[in-house]
Amino acid sequence: MSEKARGEHPIRRHHDIEQPAGPLEDAEPAVGIFWFVLDAAGSRGMLAQGCRLADAEPYGDCLTFPDGHYEVWTHWRRIGPPDRALARTVGETEYDEWPRGRIVFDRAIDRFIIYVDRRITSQDLTGRIVEHFRLPKDRVIIRHDQHYISPRSIRASA
Repeated sequence: MSEKARGEHPIRRHHDIEQPAGPLEDAEPAVGIFWFVLDAAGSRGMLAQGCRLADAEPYGDCLTFPDGHYEVWTHWRRIGPPDRALARTVGETEYDEWPRGRIVFDRAIDRFIIYVDRRITSQDLTGRIVEHFRLPKDRVIIRHDQHYISPRSIRASA
């Protein structure tokens, strides 16, 4: 039975972006969703899914990644997340347990807005988001959002 027949929201596989080790050369910025999680050993990792602006959906003045955190997490439970080291975390926890956020592009002000959980405040973490999604640092605004409140800490083990 297909995902649509079961009433599930299919993940738009054409929106996938690769998990780069570092910034991609000459690649355009992307919008999307992300989490910071801990693996079984207590090391912090980032999971992300997104799309380039050309593939983003309009939402008012903004462009946004069309899929939500729940849909992507549920999909990863079936096929495995991009970072296989985090498969156990995805399989054993819920999407809303971990600090997460979303990046949108606001066309009215020509800025990328990163909406984040308050647990994602360090420059190290926000820097990882900016690098992963190839965002121009001078066009980024970081905002805390009530939609993204998680109970789990992401303090990595020493």
